[in-house]
Amino acid sequence: MKENLKLQTQEHDGQIVYSTYSHKSLALIVFGGILLYFFFLKFSSVQLIFSKIISILFPFLLGGAIAFVLKIPMNFFEKLILKHTNSKFLKKAARGISLFVSILLVISIIIFMMSMVIPQLIISLQSLEKQIPAFFEKLIEFVNRFPKLSPIAEKIQTFYNSLSLNYIFEQVKHFFLTEDLSFNTNAVQTASGIANTIFSGFTNALLAFVFSIYVLLDKDRLGRQTKRILYSVGGTKIGAFIIHIGHLIDFYFFNFVKGQLLDALIIGVMTFVSMFVFRMPYAAMISVLVGFSDLIPIVGPLIGAAIGFIFILIDSPFQAMLFLVLMVVLQQIQGNIIYPKIVGDKLGIPAMWSLFATIVGGALGGIVGMWVFIPLVAVIYTLLGEYTEYRLKKLNMNSELQED
Repeated sequence: MKENLKLQTQEHDGQIVYSTYSHKSLALIVFGGILLYFFFLKFSSVQLIFSKIISILFPFLLGGAIAFVLKIPMNFFEKLILKHTNSKFLKKAARGISLFVSILLVISIIIFMMSMVIPQLIISLQSLEKQIPAFFEKLIEFVNRFPKLSPIAEKIQTFYNSLSLNYIFEQVKHFFLTEDLSFNTNAVQTASGIANTIFSGFTNALLAFVFSIYVLLDKDRLGRQTKRILYSVGGTKIGAFIIHIGHLIDFYFFNFVKGQLLDALIIGVMTFVSMFVFRMPYAAMISVLVGFSDLIPIVGPLIGAAIGFIFILIDSPFQAMLFLVLMVVLQQIQGNIIYPKIVGDKLGIPAMWSLFATIVGGALGGIVGMWVFIPLVAVIYTLLGEYTEYRLKKLNMNSELQED
């Protein structure tokens, strides 16, 4: 049996004879290669099928995401209630009370953030409306100093003209009305499509919210039922293996979501304090935008910095440059100190695999795809590591191939 576990080759009369294990491995490699070939050959069809499945399951996936977010404060409040009460009623109702308080907390945070962002956004837009003409005039005047750049100056002028309210009104009128002032059929269809999309989005969000509540309130019973089904159908070994995968998924997804939210909160607060110290404009609005954009893995901080830079640039070019320097410093602190402690160490995957997961997840599902693929890659990476350790121990090669 031992020789079948090893990838062995023996030479007989100039020919190589492979062991049984080698034949199985070769067959698996060939089969995997064929699958990969057809996957890339029909990638557009696979992507279409994948998108269709995701659209059908979207309310449940969104509900799972909401449940993961609500689970963080809910677990905290539930432990707090169970620890500090002897009342049977409170112990029995601890989960429901914790979930209700968690929902109120999340809604309060959202309202608080909006109350900070919306007023400053209105003020900044009013300020931009006053300062944009002077900014574009200076920019066009500067570009016109260089004769070779005159085509660029014309494009800037055209773009500036397109920002005028009269031009926008004319474009909207032409979109909705034909030359004889009758309604444009395409515009009506487009408006109807937008209305259907909004209604569908609202319905999906409501279903997802209700689904997340059911999952959180009944998570213990759902866990027991899942274990019973797995053990009865797959047996002890397969059932235990699938449950182990489930625990890994729960661990990595929970820690990733918790870490991302905490990391975004910290970078938002750091941005606000730094901007307040240097007396930069729109501190509250930009810090909230930076915090929210930080929820997008890898590219999010760049987006937040770019938006903040544009808003400050119109008001003060010097402070805009100072803001960029400030963001570089804060991102270095976040990337080298905060993020590894909060998220990186708990995921345990190299930066290369994190980048791979972000690119693939973003291509398949946008921001949601990034959030799904990073912890998913962490799960796969852990399982591969466990399997590798198991195989090397079987082959008595673990000590020889230890990682540095």
